[in-house]
Amino acid sequence: MPPCRVVAPGLFHGRWTYVEQASLSRNVVHFLFNPDAQNPVVFHARSTWADSVSGASLQTNERLRALGNVDVPVPGEFRDRPLRLTVRLDDALAFAGVLEPLPATMMISSR
Repeated sequence: MPPCRVVAPGLFHGRWTYVEQASLSRNVVHFLFNPDAQNPVVFHARSTWADSVSGASLQTNERLRALGNVDVPVPGEFRDRPLRLTVRLDDALAFAGVLEPLPATMMISSR
């Protein structure tokens, strides 16, 4: 067995703010941000919402405290369908992906 080294938990990205998980349910995007973030400050969030089928898009801006569980409502014209979402926090990419609505019976447990 190779030797194992124990490193400080703050090494690398452990204390940075990042999205651990994102899901879409009932027209709300549920983000789980790194709960160990060293600086849980309020960010300027710029989100780009895009319809996966038609390609229509919208950009929104808001203040967001990126720590733990954060829910963001989906703009009306993008509800009830798969969507492409890009989120930037203070101009740094925090999330980019395609989200599909979860079935209403699926449970999402918080961390």
